[in-house]
Amino acid sequence: MTVEQTLPDARPVEAQARPDLTTLIVYFGALVAMFMATIDMQIVVTALPTIAGELGNLHLFGWVGAAYLLSTAAVSPFYGKLGDMYGRKNVVLTAIGLFLVGSLVCGMAWSMESLIAARVLQGIGGGGLMVSAFAMIGELFSPRDRAKYQGYSSAVFALSSVLGPLAGGYITGLFGWRWVFLVNLPIGIIVLAVLAFAMRSRFNEKRHRIDYLGGALLATGTTAIVYWGYHVLDPSGPDLITFALPLLALGAITLFVMVERRAEEPIVPLRLFGNSTVSIVSGVSLVAGTVTLGMFFYFALYMQTLTGLSPAEVGFLFLRRR
Repeated sequence: MTVEQTLPDARPVEAQARPDLTTLIVYFGALVAMFMATIDMQIVVTALPTIAGELGNLHLFGWVGAAYLLSTAAVSPFYGKLGDMYGRKNVVLTAIGLFLVGSLVCGMAWSMESLIAARVLQGIGGGGLMVSAFAMIGELFSPRDRAKYQGYSSAVFALSSVLGPLAGGYITGLFGWRWVFLVNLPIGIIVLAVLAFAMRSRFNEKRHRIDYLGGALLATGTTAIVYWGYHVLDPSGPDLITFALPLLALGAITLFVMVERRAEEPIVPLRLFGNSTVSIVSGVSLVAGTVTLGMFFYFALYMQTLTGLSPAEVGFLFLRRR
């Protein structure tokens, strides 16, 4: 008896495991949405010197990037729980809507303060796009295929980090800095329409509880650390901030750990850090993100201000260095 006779349905099972066209369309839409969210982390790098030159308040330069990153980090843990409770479709469509509204307000900003506020709104939507794209992989594909499609998602993330400064430089040089944000609108509207019609609504029968307190403490601690670092670099405010912010950050992180230990469904399960791989990767990601993202913003300012390079030339310089 041959192997084919002992396993007569092996080929049909393999054929059924392949994703259909609708699934691939939804996945492609999720990738494009994630690409928009991730590229906006660095697309403003080469545009910021031009933005600061027009809007003024150069001392707020760093907050245009930090506002997006902080809001993204603060809301990302919540989107996973919201997707479990209300379905991925509702969550990702809401995130796209918030991201597009934030992009529109960024493009219409009249001052550096309004741009920073708009970047917070844009980051609230961007955090949902990144989390939802990865979570959707678990619902769209079988376990044996998830690693492959997860690899495609990681490749999109890497591509956006490489192309971000270059795209921002060329868009700023050709159309003006406002189009760095407004370019998201036509792309996002198409993605919104595709996902609205092609994506199926799926609800989880299990009731979940969102750890609002843990998420708020994590966001407070993170924001306090970032603002303290900014104040150290630019100590123009009251000296009290120098002492108050570290205490606020330490208190918030301490309370966060206490809350997560007792939470029924913690926003960040502390048991994950018992795995050495998770701990090492998290530490490396923290150091890499702090060094690279901060360096990109100030290096772009230095190159354009002191050397006279155009935004496009600085973006190409970043691409060559990578």
